[in-house]
Amino acid sequence: MMYSSKFYMKFPTFNNMGDIIKVSLCIFMAAFMSCKRKSFEENSNSILQYYTVEEPDSLKLKSATFLLENVSNHKHLDPESMESNADFFSFLESLGRRYEFDRDGKLVMGKIKFPDEEYQKGLDSIMRCKGTAQIYSSPLYIPDSSSLTKEFIISNINESYWAWRTFPWAKNVSFDVFKEYILPYRVIDTYWEKARPYFIYKYAGFMRTHKDKSLTEIADLVKDDIHLWFKEDGELTKRWPFIVPMSFRNIIKGRLGNCYEATALRITAMRAIGIPVAFELIPHWGNVNSSHFFYKVLDGKVLEYRELIDNKNIFRDTRSIVDGSSYVTKIDAFPSSMQVVFNKTIPKIYRSCFSKQDNSLAMQKTTADVIPRFFENERIMDVTKEYLDVSDVRIQLENAKGNKYAYLCVFDVQGWVPIAWAKIDNNIAIFKDMGKNIVYLPAFFSENRIIPASSPILVTSQGHIKKLNPSNQCVTMALDRKFRVSSHNFSNAQECVGARFQGSNNLVNGDSSILFTLKNIALKMTEIKIHSQKKYRYITFEFSDLAKGSVAELEFWGIRNGEEQKLNGKLIGNSGEYGREISRAFDGKRDTYFSRVQRQETFIGMDLGTKGATRLTKIRYCPRSDTNDILPDEIYELLYFDDKWKSLGKRVGKDFKSLIFKGPKGALFWLRNRSKGVEERIFTYENSKQIFW
Repeated sequence: MMYSSKFYMKFPTFNNMGDIIKVSLCIFMAAFMSCKRKSFEENSNSILQYYTVEEPDSLKLKSATFLLENVSNHKHLDPESMESNADFFSFLESLGRRYEFDRDGKLVMGKIKFPDEEYQKGLDSIMRCKGTAQIYSSPLYIPDSSSLTKEFIISNINESYWAWRTFPWAKNVSFDVFKEYILPYRVIDTYWEKARPYFIYKYAGFMRTHKDKSLTEIADLVKDDIHLWFKEDGELTKRWPFIVPMSFRNIIKGRLGNCYEATALRITAMRAIGIPVAFELIPHWGNVNSSHFFYKVLDGKVLEYRELIDNKNIFRDTRSIVDGSSYVTKIDAFPSSMQVVFNKTIPKIYRSCFSKQDNSLAMQKTTADVIPRFFENERIMDVTKEYLDVSDVRIQLENAKGNKYAYLCVFDVQGWVPIAWAKIDNNIAIFKDMGKNIVYLPAFFSENRIIPASSPILVTSQGHIKKLNPSNQCVTMALDRKFRVSSHNFSNAQECVGARFQGSNNLVNGDSSILFTLKNIALKMTEIKIHSQKKYRYITFEFSDLAKGSVAELEFWGIRNGEEQKLNGKLIGNSGEYGREISRAFDGKRDTYFSRVQRQETFIGMDLGTKGATRLTKIRYCPRSDTNDILPDEIYELLYFDDKWKSLGKRVGKDFKSLIFKGPKGALFWLRNRSKGVEERIFTYENSKQIFW
């Protein structure tokens, strides 16, 4: 069956889910007819005429009107502009097919993820073969109106309407919710014309089995199924930045992406089977240098959560409210001089809609108003109070200078990022529904740059405003880090706890001596003095019985030729995972690390050779680390904010020790590593401790 300009689809009433699936498979496996492009205006008139005369249906006519009225300014990625990365997705697609069968040879419809090592090796290999100059593309975005056909719009309306009216879990979804959260043919700025029939086919048997589930239950099942075959890798674009942006077809072919692609995939799949889902976005975390995307099932509940996220820095798993918002490791024992971060604070949450939102700044501004790029989006809706315990923030601006709007910004190493706006009235701006426990900079936007409008402010957990003004008093500060420590960092370092250093002259008969056992968590390079006079050929690092085991750096020191020196030898023990091989533990780089392979040796170490038996003097080790503490020989600069960032001088790191600076009390500070690194956060200095924001 082919769709045509005379395409006509009326869905009968079914008595059972089996009939539904049989007919749906016939309908949705159809191909699409290519046709001569007409102007969008001609297509629009023809579509409206179709639902008025050829297939009269008032709701479908309203659906068509809704889509056509909101298409303007929608743009999508032209897949042809990303052809230079086609080899990567062809490889990933072929790799995925190899895992479509279980160990017994039974087809499992691609529900097994390919191993990390296999796709990482493959992407690295293609990258080396093609060369850097050949793998980067120049993405091109084209208007939706230039490519949408009458046939596609009609089939999209009919397919979405059929799912809405057919599946039992969608029976209570209103038309207003349907048209915004099921009907649209796109979720993000890329789409695939065959997405709906693809997911209908994919979940045919699935839907028959779970016909009695609620909206939320069926959505969770879809999410769990996608988790079986789609890899959400937050490090993906850091290692292989050239594979984004992805066309929607490549998202499915590649079976991997970051939270942006993963969220779009889940929403598209859910909407295809009649589940209304919203695309939510956090333009920037409050204490992390990145944005985030997640979804929400609109199940009609008035009060979905008993407790909202309050951004307090306590151990609390809030991932069921906002995915990715908290670290999952509870740490009870950590240095009292150090702040440990348990969650990612949230300043604002917006919903990306298909329709234009009258309350958006883009819809309220005049053509003469110049606003930050994020707020040029006319389709975002502020939904912060659905998730957060919020507070209104009233700011007395020092001088509005004729500005109509003010902004609250959060810090990023690339500059202050505007995440909320307010109209200015008599030099006062009131920002509604703001996340607490976050430092903001009130600002104006002029000549495409952020202009501070007052001092930075801390909105406390109680909703109070504390200005961060530098005073005339000085405070002496001992600075240990340039970036916050999360409980996740502690969890990584904990993989060394219980491990022990051993010396031996015969690995076969087990004559080893325990030199030192690691009983406490360390976060940076740590030195252990060895007082034994015995000489050893083999020095090993034996992991405990933990399921994982990792270490960033090992150094063995001893007496050779009458002087103390760092020892070298043949590496022995567990080979390590791909990209985290044993050599990473001895490469002198703390930003790489070894991670052990299960079912191999439980140790790594060094064979000093038949003539190399040596008396050890010390061992230096560093657990898996973010390397954001103070590193030897690297240059650091301390800044404080006073209308702009001002320098308090530079220091060179020595022996992993604290840097000592003097600065104005009450100020907001920023410690920069001028040698390398990008992870840096602002902090205040309170009670002899860095408090990161």
